[in-house]
Amino acid sequence: MKYRMIFLVSILLATASSAAAAAPSPAEIAVRLQQVYDATHTLSAVFTQKTSLKGSSRSREGRGRLLLARPGRIRWDYETPDEQVIICDGSEIRMYFAASKQLIASDAGRYLANDITTSFFMGRGRIKDDFNISANPVEDSRFPYCLRLVPKKPHPQVSRIDVWLDSSYYIRRLVLLDNFGSVTEIELADIRTNFKVAADAFAFIPPEGTEIIRQ
Repeated sequence: MKYRMIFLVSILLATASSAAAAAPSPAEIAVRLQQVYDATHTLSAVFTQKTSLKGSSRSREGRGRLLLARPGRIRWDYETPDEQVIICDGSEIRMYFAASKQLIASDAGRYLANDITTSFFMGRGRIKDDFNISANPVEDSRFPYCLRLVPKKPHPQVSRIDVWLDSSYYIRRLVLLDNFGSVTEIELADIRTNFKVAADAFAFIPPEGTEIIRQ
């Protein structure tokens, strides 16, 4: 019996060692992540967002739905705490704020140059070109893969991005640290991919009386 237990323990240790040896490196995870998103033409998800400002005990939380059609189109519909719609159709980005009854429109290229995270989702950015990639020291038991991404060039908004991926290499959680120490955390759930998107999915007509500001 004793020898059988030793044999079983040896098998378990060998299996654990093999699994550890087979664990992909951060660079390999990044390659697989890029491949998965390159093959993803449309994506929808429910998102939750929490932003904590440095030096403040208060945080801002939101929830809504995300729709993505690569390349170039993305839509965030915030349902809480206030209605907001952020839409990029590839040429223009529009941000509608129901509370202030305003819609702000600006050139998509200029906006995406300052938003490398959205740029990646939309198929314009490349992880290996834009970021230094390393292991994320903060693990999340819900997700098997994680990365830490630091912009290769100084960025006006982003200091660091930590990402966690599911077994299919889809991003499920992001934590963004900006240059002022503020932290934004986004989690994605109910992910659907590669479905047909309605022709008017990225159209938005603001309510009558909305002030339109062009930048």
